Amino acid sequence: GRQRQTVGGREGGVQHQAQGGGASAGYGRGQQWVCLKEKEIDSMADETSIIASAQGLFHRFGIRSVTMDDVAHHLGISKKTLYCAAQNKDALVEKTVGRFISQKKGAIKQICERQAAPLPELFSMMGYIACTLGEVSEAMVHDLQKYHHDSWQQLLDFYYQYLFEKIKTNLVKGAASGDYRADMKPEFAAMLLLQVLRLFLRKELPQFNSSGDFVKNCLDFFLVGMATEQGREVCRAYLEQ
Repeated sequence: GRQRQTVGGREGGVQHQAQGGGASAGYGRGQQWVCLKEKEIDSMADETSIIASAQGLFHRFGIRSVTMDDVAHHLGISKKTLYCAAQNKDALVEKTVGRFISQKKGAIKQICERQAAPLPELFSMMGYIACTLGEVSEAMVHDLQKYHHDSWQQLLDFYYQYLFEKIKTNLVKGAASGDYRADMKPEFAAMLLLQVLRLFLRKELPQFNSSGDFVKNCLDFFLVGMATEQGREVCRAYLEQ
């Protein structure tokens, strides 16, 4: 069976350690403690900071190993304050996943607005996806799949609907500009790119030096069949930068 990742060195929750000098909380796992001092706690006791803190803990340690007590202690707030932000753990998980997706959508929107040409846009978008989806630990993926089906479906919709449409739109735009072959099937190519990305994130592909190295090799391979000669020249120039 799968071994559960533990937080702070014990199963079922984050270890807490009193720090000298007043009410503060911290967590750690074979490393120096991260301590939230009183003055820092006061400024963090709002819903956005609570959700952000829980998101960081869930991404790092998984969901099942982090309790509501752990989140409250980590922030140095009362459980009453925590339950004002999320009425239960399911609601907290849903909000952290929603925040994660919202962040990624905002960043991808900026990439698409900033990169006018199809090829640089595709490189930037794939690189960002490879980097940021890697933030989600295997423990969190397992816990979402097994215990939080609605939140897991949110992630799947983001991946297979939102990202799929963004990549497909890029391919359609590139075909119109002459960078990609006009006879290419954009739906098929977009799904292939997403599936290869999925294999990379699941560590089922040969190891690459970095996510950027993966994206370069992946798109270099795909563009041989997908791009026109014009597109290949643009690609070569972009890769030489």
